[in-house]
Amino acid sequence: MGRRRVALALLAVLFLVSALSYAVKHAEAPEVFEYGSATVVYRNPVLAPPRVVVKIQGASPSDRVVVSAYIWAPSGEIKPLGNYTGTGSVELNYGRVKESYEEWARHLRSRGTDPSAVSIGMLILATIYKPEEAYATISAVPIKPSELEASRAVEVTLAEEPLPMPGKGAPQPQATQQGWPPEYIPDTQKPGFWYLKKQYYASTKGVALATVDIWGRVEKLDVVILKASLTADRTLGIRIGFSALAGFKPTGSSTVSWKIAGYAWSAEDKQGASLDYYKVFYYGSDFDKESVLAVGFYGDLAYAEYTYYDCNWYTCVPRGTANLTLARPAGGQALTNNLAWYTVEPDPWIYPYAAGETAEAYKLFYLNWNRSPEKVAQNVFTLDSINVTREVQTSPLFALSLDFVKLTLGTSPPAPLFAVSVGGESSYSASVLSFASATVTTQRNYRPCELRYKYLYSPVKYGLGGYYYPVATMYVDVYIP
Repeated sequence: MGRRRVALALLAVLFLVSALSYAVKHAEAPEVFEYGSATVVYRNPVLAPPRVVVKIQGASPSDRVVVSAYIWAPSGEIKPLGNYTGTGSVELNYGRVKESYEEWARHLRSRGTDPSAVSIGMLILATIYKPEEAYATISAVPIKPSELEASRAVEVTLAEEPLPMPGKGAPQPQATQQGWPPEYIPDTQKPGFWYLKKQYYASTKGVALATVDIWGRVEKLDVVILKASLTADRTLGIRIGFSALAGFKPTGSSTVSWKIAGYAWSAEDKQGASLDYYKVFYYGSDFDKESVLAVGFYGDLAYAEYTYYDCNWYTCVPRGTANLTLARPAGGQALTNNLAWYTVEPDPWIYPYAAGETAEAYKLFYLNWNRSPEKVAQNVFTLDSINVTREVQTSPLFALSLDFVKLTLGTSPPAPLFAVSVGGESSYSASVLSFASATVTTQRNYRPCELRYKYLYSPVKYGLGGYYYPVATMYVDVYIP
């Protein structure tokens, strides 16, 4: 009997070990998603509770890392997810992150959107302390609400080039600055933190993807056709992303570094993004004078400013400032034709007191952004984002620009912050799925008729993956002599 019991016990142990090995092998099979310079890995943990870990590529195991994490909530508010510190990497409060993304999952379902169809950007502002210098990195990393809802572990790796913050690596105590303190001072054992100074938010605004300003002898025109298409396709590996644009300026410097910080919102497949909309504007019924015509979608816009504070016991001093501009479809829901939008507004130069928000936004773009050389066509022309992207030598990710001025009218943001780029990202050419065009046609009884036009693009280039690109637009100025 004794030997039989021992044999059964050994068989039971072997069975448990085998079952456990099988569970670990299959349950921990990771899912990996790459978003520019950020990599997100999801796992089903077996032997340990789930964690959210942020790793900074280039930070050695002995380098002190500070992370301040935020999320753009469904309400529109940019909410803190906490300040964290570690060496080489940091672990975020899983319960706090999970709670925020579960809120997003419930919200998306209430809008008829599958939480697995879109990803919501986690805003990560990090500082890396090397022995002699500190560096900053600003990222918006898309996280799927469905993955946190399922209690999966999340690992984020940031591989972007960090921005130097002049001065010694270790913070030095100084006199209290004017305007100090902020709303709270975190644990003084942390070497620093990113403080959200101010934020603006505008919800359910008409956001233009294609805009035409027609002026001169507009009675010669027959129709203006504007088209906008943003479609994600999982089979082709094409996602549609709303870029988060970031600016960083070290304290005491007059130079601002502009970069693409990642995605504030992204869709992996057609469930998340399948906007395919066009509008025909007829002379006489839709417009009869100089006007701004636009098509796009209803969206949300946000702008946030941060200051990084170095802390030493009870004294904290500013070391650099950062800003983020963010956009998403209204409510963060799936981008479909249900959100399609268009407008016709009086020309802002000729009718300054009657112009609407879109016309005023176009005017600011025209005054502050670069203009292409003038082109001349006879009777009809079509301009599309594929040709503009090629001419300004940018990435399909920056093929289109969203009107951000509706949020910042009345404030004084830098000119580069007038827009947020949107486009496709894939090894496959994404141009056909991230597309806008403008066609202008004259009436036959006025032919031959000359049409003079030019388009706008960003005055600065934004860093992405070691390269710098301008943001293209389908904002077109058309003069009819």
